[in-house]
Amino acid sequence: MIRIALIGIGDYTEDIIKILLKIGNIKLSYIFDANYEKAMLFKNKHYKMNLKATNNLENIANNSDCVIINSLMPTKVDIIKFFLVKKVNVFAIPPISFNFVDLLNLKEIATSNNVFLSDCPFFINSNWFEDAIKLNISNKILKASFYNNSQKRDELLSNRGVFDNKYDYNLGRGVLFANGYGIVYSAIFLFGKVDKIKAIGHKLSNHSVLDFNAIFKHQNNIISTFDVSEQYCSNNKSLIICENNPFYLINYNILEEFNIKYSSRKFTLTIQTNNDIIETFKTYLKNIKNNDRKFFNSLLNISIETIRCLSLIESEIK
Repeated sequence: MIRIALIGIGDYTEDIIKILLKIGNIKLSYIFDANYEKAMLFKNKHYKMNLKATNNLENIANNSDCVIINSLMPTKVDIIKFFLVKKVNVFAIPPISFNFVDLLNLKEIATSNNVFLSDCPFFINSNWFEDAIKLNISNKILKASFYNNSQKRDELLSNRGVFDNKYDYNLGRGVLFANGYGIVYSAIFLFGKVDKIKAIGHKLSNHSVLDFNAIFKHQNNIISTFDVSEQYCSNNKSLIICENNPFYLINYNILEEFNIKYSSRKFTLTIQTNNDIIETFKTYLKNIKNNDRKFFNSLLNISIETIRCLSLIESEIK
């Protein structure tokens, strides 16, 4: 039985618990928050699960096989490092770190201690993309356009100079990581490493990114473009252009389904077989049990390349 602890009480904590409760052969052991009273309130709300509330990381390290870190706390990298050194597997709501070098160091620590580090599987289900490629294996892919600007933000970004968590530079860094991570990760998963990057956009006074447009040239010569903003809405759908059948990626980062719409045909195919998030969690936990380093290294390498590319985008935006 795999013992799992939850670190931080954030936006996805309730959803993660619902998913984990549907998976057999695991034990939810601890809920951690730096504010012990907050952890106790959470524990009491979920009293049927027999969670232990704590603000002591050492207790968790001594009694857990895996931790799920769901927090934007600025000490996130230090906490991840602590658990890796203690030989505890770590899933983290992305980004694992804003810093490319930090991520490389964490990978080295995980490898030397024979444990795994990965984006939390709650974030993305990569099987969708495998199915998409299989369906278009005979087509020559030329380029892809990714959009994440379907929801317009109307509330203030800051209140008297104090930015909310998403736009706080130390916590969220704006849309670059919050809205851009998923689509850049998707492009790298599909098309591999990137040779060249060009980007434009706007930054706030605290240097967080407000919006951006970017273009990637992948090592296989496929071109990816990105349009990310919360300042305006667009109905554009992410699109992969092939020589034969261009197709759209609709709801590609929504966990319930994955739709492929061929531009030359009048139907939409929804792929759902064994691709839900519960199955993805089961796969991750199975690979922990089987000590499948190749599986987790391949995912971590995508995360590392994603952070490298996002950092380059950030440096290009003045």
